[in-house]
Amino acid sequence: MKSVLFYLSVVSFASGVAFQFVQPLSYEVVLFLLVLVLLCVGSVVFVSQKIRVVIYAGAVIASIFLLGVVRTSLYENTYAFDPVRYVSSGTQGLTGVVVGEPDVRETNTRYVVDVDFISNEPIRETVRLIFTAPFYPEYEYGDEVVLVGNLNTPENFITDTGREFDYINYLKKDHIYFVMYQPETRVVSRGNGNAIKRVLFSVKKSFLKKIALLLPEPQASLAGGVLLGAKESMGVEWLDKFRETGLVHIVVLSGYNVTIVVDTLLKSLSFLPILFRSIVGVAGIILFAIITGAGATVVRASLMAGLVVFGRLFGREVEVIRLLFLAGLMMVFHNPLILLYDVSFQLSFMATLGLVTLSPLVKEKLFFIPEKFQLREVVSATLATQLFILPMLVFQTGELSIVSVVVNALVLVVVPTTMLASFLAGVFAYASVVLAYPFSFSAHTLLSYIFYVVDIFSSFTFASISLPFISVSVLCGMYAVIGIILHKYHTRQK
Repeated sequence: MKSVLFYLSVVSFASGVAFQFVQPLSYEVVLFLLVLVLLCVGSVVFVSQKIRVVIYAGAVIASIFLLGVVRTSLYENTYAFDPVRYVSSGTQGLTGVVVGEPDVRETNTRYVVDVDFISNEPIRETVRLIFTAPFYPEYEYGDEVVLVGNLNTPENFITDTGREFDYINYLKKDHIYFVMYQPETRVVSRGNGNAIKRVLFSVKKSFLKKIALLLPEPQASLAGGVLLGAKESMGVEWLDKFRETGLVHIVVLSGYNVTIVVDTLLKSLSFLPILFRSIVGVAGIILFAIITGAGATVVRASLMAGLVVFGRLFGREVEVIRLLFLAGLMMVFHNPLILLYDVSFQLSFMATLGLVTLSPLVKEKLFFIPEKFQLREVVSATLATQLFILPMLVFQTGELSIVSVVVNALVLVVVPTTMLASFLAGVFAYASVVLAYPFSFSAHTLLSYIFYVVDIFSSFTFASISLPFISVSVLCGMYAVIGIILHKYHTRQK
């Protein structure tokens, strides 16, 4: 009963968040509804014990729903900002500090900066914007730069599949309200920002340079992607091929990659006492999340890993599903906007949920696949995650990769070894390129194999197809059917 109440509470909070975005409620209405809940609780003295339990549970769920509404309202009020009053038709000169890693694209580099504006009132505010610039000169985290150009607000756009992408709210979740295209730039000072981030990004940049010395392109970019979520571009052509084959998640550092890193880290610390192992392990997880850019996928996987470490410290093996919901709850409470406007968070959450809940059922049905080299494990995990996120993918992108399951089964078996070989190559390169050669050769072979598989399957005309748009109600209905099937399966297993 407690377990069911926990999941219902998490879903109720998320429903409150989503409801507030779609149909906002005023504080007066929330207070009125809360009074109704309290009146219902007060009426328990007139009902039987069984009905009393139902009323208590309903009151808890309703209160948590209203908590989601209030949290979303408070968040929006806290970060309320009207960008239109700062935009003018003329050229503006702004000064800001780079607060993220450079995002290298095919034709330019994108930087995120915090800029101080002085309004006409005057009220001093700090807001965030994206500006694009040529590849050179390069800027780094902590650089204070002067930007001279036209200030614009972001606009939604139509994707290749004909869907409108809500670019405005996608940036808003990260508190980004403006864009500047190719402004004139000049460095004012360096070494600003957080010192820990500065050091970690510097180490990351140095490590990626070593990888680039050992491996050619595009293998070097893929190695940086699977290891550290590096944003160096492999080129539009290769990225499209990875998307068509359903393998782009290994390029952008998915939860799968993070799990491998965290598992390796914890195993390498097994010789330490559990208290020190837990402290060092959590610290390592936090540093890894920072160095990779702390995206939604990495944060969720890191939160889950940290909770597992603390659970073991106190002698408790917590259910993975409960950890997943708890991590998701913490992230949504911190930033309610990610629930509706962060596709990465949505797909990552659903993929993990599918892996945990659907994978055993799929594995049971794939009895004809041999278990040698964990082949059945990989195929069932891949098929389970792909099936579980299929409704979400169709809803978000309208694209479906027909070859995804096969490609993932062929590639994911070599990803851990690829990551290890690439990591050791980069580490040994600091001592000697000669010492690093055996590892770089292994990494190059495995990375080339991945590109070969992707190239072959992306050449099929049926590799990816476009599907018609589905509504939110249809999406919920599809997941309701999946939920009923899983409930029956797990009930039968128990």
